[in-house]
Amino acid sequence: MLAIHQDIQEKVLDEVLQVKADEESVQLYHLPNLNYLERIIKETLRLFPVVPFLLRRAEGDIDLGEFTIQKDCSIAINIFHLHRNEKYWPNALKFDPDRFLPERAAKIEPGSFIPFSHGPRNCIGMKFAMMEMKTILATVIRRYRLFSSYKNLEQIELDSSIFLKPRHGYKLTLELRN
Repeated sequence: MLAIHQDIQEKVLDEVLQVKADEESVQLYHLPNLNYLERIIKETLRLFPVVPFLLRRAEGDIDLGEFTIQKDCSIAINIFHLHRNEKYWPNALKFDPDRFLPERAAKIEPGSFIPFSHGPRNCIGMKFAMMEMKTILATVIRRYRLFSSYKNLEQIELDSSIFLKPRHGYKLTLELRN
């Protein structure tokens, strides 16, 4: 998404330069201050959840009004479609990191953004994963300008088995910054 949205990439670079100043590498204490970068990551995970679906087993009967999911039934949760559902995400196919501004994030329907699953079986490493993504992206964006031959989200055809990935590769080019 950074390679497609050059204006957003430049804002991320500005934030990284402001937060880490002249220091050579990104440090742990920088990460809480990379707020815009975190919003970019969350919006990217909304549009492209690493794991596009979850499977769960009903531990008891679940009354949904019109029907009931019976105990021990398998439940498939389609994260990919949930994250692109217009009911929860107006203009769902638009890449908009500002969806995750604190005042807007507070209004996100619980359970409608679950890139690391949800509830008692959510990913135990989600905080570490976010720290790792911020560190890697801040390091890369500081050293390289990213480009893609994809011009918009609609051009990216996806495949999913266990993980979601672009059918024709990432089509990413890096250019060393001065």
